[in-house]
Amino acid sequence: MGEAAGGYVSYASGSRKIKPGIALTGEEGPELVWNKEGGYAYLTGKNGPEFRKLVAGD
Repeated sequence: MGEAAGGYVSYASGSRKIKPGIALTGEEGPELVWNKEGGYAYLTGKNGPEFRKLVAGD
């Protein structure tokens, strides 16, 4: 876990446990985020880095 601009977190190296809140995603290319509680996945960062609201289970 790293720190992005403005004090937001960044998980470029991946993580099994994230803190819910705003995080920088896609900083090294597109990322597949799996929401284990909802049972679905979504792609983030396909157009470059972006800030996303991550929830518990992502």
